[in-house]
Parts: sequence; structure tokens; C-alpha cells
Amino acid sequence: MITRHTPHHRAAPDTLDPKERWQDSGICGLPDFEDYRPLFFAPTNDLDAMRAAKSLCSFCPVQTQCRQWGLDQGEQFGVWGGLDERERRSIWRRASRDRTAQRKAAA
Repeated sequence: MITRHTPHHRAAPDTLDPKERWQDSGICGLPDFEDYRPLFFAPTNDLDAMRAAKSLCSFCPVQTQCRQWGLDQGEQFGVWGGLDERERRSIWRRASRDRTAQRKAAA
């Protein structure tokens, strides 16, 4: 569920609830991927880096959880679960329009 568009306080990784520990299983967190980590936060006009990050996400076992995290936490930068900033903003706008339409229909 998409809950917010604004960033929240993020807990330190060692204080996360066990169900939030999905991050430990992400491809981008593996030591072998240390050199690739900057791809996930490359400048938005670096389309090659963005495509490379999304490609890595496509093989990640926690892509769905990561994508949802990026949406729920209002992550405004980087590639999260295969979605870039523009794609997340589009989803947030659509969700906002849907909530507005639902409120109007219920009134």
C-alpha cells in the first residue's frame, strides 16, 4: 500500500523489525556489488547508470519489498526495486488522484 509521499524518519538497520530485514538479502547490499552501488544513486540524467541499476534489480530476490519500501518511505532519489524517481512520482500522483476521487465519490 502506498501510504505517503513525504520521507519519514528511517530506523537504523539494526533496529528494524525482523520483517523489515529484507534489505539484508538485496543484491545491491552484497559485498561483491560494492562497485555497482553508485549506479543506484547516479544523477537522474545518467540513463546508462539508471538502466544498469534497473537491470540488477530485475535479478534481486527482494525487488518487490524494495520497490514497496521506496514508495512507502517517499524515497525521492535513486532506484528502488527497479523504479526510478520519475516512476515513483508518477505512482504517487496517480495514488493521490485515486484517493481524491474516492473521497469525492464517498461524499
